[in-house]
Amino acid sequence: MEQYDLDLKLAIEFKVHTVKFILDPNKWGNLTLPVTLNWTMIPFHQNQVQNVPNDKVGVYSFIVKPDIANHTNCSYLMYVGQTTHQSFRLRYTQYLHDQRTKKGRLYVVHMLSTWPEHLWFCYAPIQQVEYIGEIEDRLKIAYVPPVNRDWPAETRGAMALWRR
Repeated sequence: MEQYDLDLKLAIEFKVHTVKFILDPNKWGNLTLPVTLNWTMIPFHQNQVQNVPNDKVGVYSFIVKPDIANHTNCSYLMYVGQTTHQSFRLRYTQYLHDQRTKKGRLYVVHMLSTWPEHLWFCYAPIQQVEYIGEIEDRLKIAYVPPVNRDWPAETRGAMALWRR
């Protein structure tokens, strides 16, 4: 039997930073959207608030980007959301508040607290407000972001089983 040195601190660190992903090319290939999305990506940090539009709504996501080894295309999509009644900037500042106070939805606060220096906020304005909820649902089905907990009806049962 092979022997290993037990580094409990490292094992705990691994556990805290573990995220399960579903990477399903079939879901990606099946994604259709009623409008074209034009994404803007900014670091998630208090000093970036002024760079988030105060007059637009649409869908947004959070990604973790290691930004190491000059690898520009390595990132992990963690969460997809939408805003229809408040601007991207207001939603952004609400997440900053959750990060600062450690209050809010458990999985979201965990994401905000675990990767603070590597978190990016991406947003895509949508003028046709009636499409926003549908687009968010379709993005959730395609990306299956690991921090989301509210799922469209067609995937809710499968997600409940998968998370067991």
